[in-house]
Amino acid sequence: MNVCILGMKGNFDKNLGNGVQTYNYQIWNNLRRIIKHPDHIEKVELGYGSMPITRKTTFTIAQVFQDFSKYDIVHMPSPIMFNPRGKNSTATTLHELFLLEKDNPLLKREDSGPTIQNPLDSFIGKSIRRQVMESDYLLPNSSQTFSEAASLGYPKDRMFTINHAIDDKFSKSNRKHSKHSRFTVGYLGAMHTRKNVQFAVKAFKSFKAKAARFDVWGKIRPEYGHLLQMASADLRIKFMGFAPEERKVDIYSSFDVFLFPSLYEGFGVEILEAQAMGIPVIICKEAKIPDEVRKYCFEAEDEAHMAQIIDDLKERGYDDRVRKKATEYARGFTWDKCAKETLNAYREIMKREG
Repeated sequence: MNVCILGMKGNFDKNLGNGVQTYNYQIWNNLRRIIKHPDHIEKVELGYGSMPITRKTTFTIAQVFQDFSKYDIVHMPSPIMFNPRGKNSTATTLHELFLLEKDNPLLKREDSGPTIQNPLDSFIGKSIRRQVMESDYLLPNSSQTFSEAASLGYPKDRMFTINHAIDDKFSKSNRKHSKHSRFTVGYLGAMHTRKNVQFAVKAFKSFKAKAARFDVWGKIRPEYGHLLQMASADLRIKFMGFAPEERKVDIYSSFDVFLFPSLYEGFGVEILEAQAMGIPVIICKEAKIPDEVRKYCFEAEDEAHMAQIIDDLKERGYDDRVRKKATEYARGFTWDKCAKETLNAYREIMKREG
């Protein structure tokens, strides 16, 4: 079995703080660690330049001239615009399809922030969706992503659901569960509109404890100017900037409660990272987050309910039995397991195509 893991130049750099790049890096290195002779796995990076559009354009040109004939399987760890053609089988890891329900009540509110544009509606998005649908096999990262691909008509028998994972540094953390001198609520993640951070800001503003703060970690995007304005009158809310990968353990350790108000996640790795460190996580009840990831989350019906959950956790603490279950569960999402299941998928593809 000869497998090519194909990606654009730079997409295997885990230090970019991007979930897709982290997956590319982890799956390549863990597969390389566990795969045995006579099986062979090779990484191929194509494309040049520092700008995404440049890398995509040069990737498109380079892949036309790349010889893939020696590979049985070409695995794309993230969807790319063009699929290599040939006699080999193609497999694409599917991270998300961003299919928000039109009747989601959180999207209908007048104060929900800028309109959320579905990236699949763009030209590039449509090209990627076409590439996904034309892949011989899909490796969706969750039960939810599996269902979304199936709803678009992709054959269920050509999909292998393989949950993604968290870095073992979160599982190995020796964070103590005693309260901090100042009760700290936190958010860490991207600041795209669908992350719905304004929901958490409004919830915290209605949380009246003076000896508390809300640390918001993430690179501020242009569409979030309204978020800064919304929070400006509450001096307890601090915008901390981008969270470097090497600091994430310490950042999570500073939280007593983690808020993750995102409207949609193909997976939701931040939830598991926080839970692996013993931190309670509050999400929006109406959010589309995979069942296997949201299992041990507190679910807020609205901002007032989120504020109430925060207050309950502050006054009563996080039940040790629930904490233990959530922590052990989150720590079960390992890259070793993900790589072994991916290798099994390769072998099943070989069996079917043999």
